[in-house]
Amino acid sequence: MTRDMAGKRGIDFPYAEKFGAIAPALPGAGVPWLDRRRREAIERFRDLGLPSVRVEEWKYTSLRGLAKAAFAPAIAEPLAIEAERLTAHLPGRFAAPGLVFVNGALRSDLSAPGGLPPGVRLAGLANQLKAAPETLEGEVGRLAPVNGEALIALNTALMTDGYLLEIDDGITLDAPVHLVFFGGAG
Repeated sequence: MTRDMAGKRGIDFPYAEKFGAIAPALPGAGVPWLDRRRREAIERFRDLGLPSVRVEEWKYTSLRGLAKAAFAPAIAEPLAIEAERLTAHLPGRFAAPGLVFVNGALRSDLSAPGGLPPGVRLAGLANQLKAAPETLEGEVGRLAPVNGEALIALNTALMTDGYLLEIDDGITLDAPVHLVFFGGAG
């Protein structure tokens, strides 16, 4: 057991012990500021453990079963689901620009990030970490700081993809940007 911010007992989660083996394969591995942020986040998670029902925000949700589940990292390939199966669930092949994620990984073949006005940029996080990681240094973790939140810390340490939507001041979008997330075993 570990202790949460209020000094109550958290639930141990052995998946965090796999971090050392997983970290070198994560997008952006080798970028010093991101490696440091991930190490700090996993250490914070190890300190906190999974939230228990003694934590006010989790008093109606027990995560004990999650602690016993066997997880495998989803860092290899996005789930290989045929595009035809997925496009049947997409809103009209996007009436507006958008990104499609399958089990947390961007599927470029199903995404349509173009067609945005000047001053608007839409990109996959893993792609941005590969192309220009310095542009994300002040952004990763800014909107969801680790602090005393165990699951945010775990997500920060193990993140593999996401999206970056930048809209310059004074820009108005006439249509929505679609972000579609599919999950499942295939």
